[in-house]
Order: sequence, then structure tokens, then C-alpha cells
Amino acid sequence: FGQRMQEAFESVSGDGRQAVEGRLGALAMAYINFARDEPHLFRLAFGAYCITPIGDKFMDLSEAGLAGTLLVKALDDLHRLGVISSEARQHGEVLCWSAVHGMATLILEGHISELAVPALLDAIRFALAMDGKVA
Repeated sequence: FGQRMQEAFESVSGDGRQAVEGRLGALAMAYINFARDEPHLFRLAFGAYCITPIGDKFMDLSEAGLAGTLLVKALDDLHRLGVISSEARQHGEVLCWSAVHGMATLILEGHISELAVPALLDAIRFALAMDGKVA
């Protein structure tokens, strides 16, 4: 899982806004693709038997393994470039992880189609106010 996330992150080069936004989208797609390609491992890894609760550190995913570290980096880069506000950055990990994990799970369980993924990515952009329209 971590390797796939790393490869997705590194597949988008550059330091500008388009590249940084692209890395966030690549991470989301890698997460969803892992769930689709490895459904049993995905369920096991994120099930109650294997996951280590983050507890009071639920906002600090940098301690949640490589995938968490990459998400933190992508969001930090978006904030550094002024693409997202400090307020959006503060809770960005939980927003992104919850939305993408929920989408992956719904796809995996057959409740929605993978065709809904672009709408999810747009919703994350909107929630993070990446288009500047949300205060």
C-alpha cells in the first residue's frame, strides 16, 4: 500500500500548483485502486483487528505510516502555495482520508461506481476551498 502511494506521489513532478494538486489526486486514485485491486488486504488493513488507533493524534497522520506522511506533504504544499487556507489545512488530513476511504469502501462493496470518483475529487477540492469559492 505504501509503495503504491509513494509511486503515485512521485508520478507527478514539479512544484507549482498544478503539480501539487495533481499529487493529491494521484494519492486519492492510488488509495481507491489499491482497494479495488486488493480488496481482502484493504479490508484487513483498515479493519478493527489490524489498525492502530490514532487516538488523540487524529489530526496528525504523519505518524500513520507512509501514506499519511505523503498526504501531509501534499496538503502542506497546497498551503505553502496559498491554494488552501490555514483553516482548510488544519483539518485537511481527516477530510481527505475520510472522503477517499469512504469512496474506496463504497466502490469495493458495490454501492457506487468508480465513475463517481471525479465527482469525489471535485468535492474534496470544493471542501478545501481550492477554487477560492468557499470561505
